[in-house]
Amino acid sequence: MKFLIEFSSSSGKLSPPVNTSKILLMFRTILNFRMLLMVLALLALCTIGPFASAKPGAPKGTKGQYEIQFVGSYVGVGQAKVNPARVMSISGNVTDQSTGASGVFTAFNINLDDGHFSGPGTVLGIPVTVSGRVEAGDGKTVLVPRIICNFTTTGGVCGRIVGNQ
Repeated sequence: MKFLIEFSSSSGKLSPPVNTSKILLMFRTILNFRMLLMVLALLALCTIGPFASAKPGAPKGTKGQYEIQFVGSYVGVGQAKVNPARVMSISGNVTDQSTGASGVFTAFNINLDDGHFSGPGTVLGIPVTVSGRVEAGDGKTVLVPRIICNFTTTGGVCGRIVGNQ
């Protein structure tokens, strides 16, 4: 759709007609370019941001053995072992709260990235995904080194693991 607009000046003379479709096209082009720049900037921040500050391995003071508890759909106790590069093992005897079935939870050799980890494991032979972190003790907020993680079975059943040294 084209509109012609005539503008009058202070002298009362009409200026030549302006084709608004060209102005609108130019305006849309500028807006599209700005939007493209914003999307590219956001994309750059999202892809670079998580990797810019991550340090491989565990925070200092988190190496060692942890006494852990399983809570949620599965309950029980166990141990976790952490070295400077990975969570070597998470294991324990657990009971399924809904069925009463008992068995073992295991997860081995999960790499640490700035204290965070995510990897596979099993509970009562069912595959799980484990995701969590280890934190160093600061003597104030975190009194001693601790491990905290969640796990989810392929069927969507969830649980939590918490423990400290």
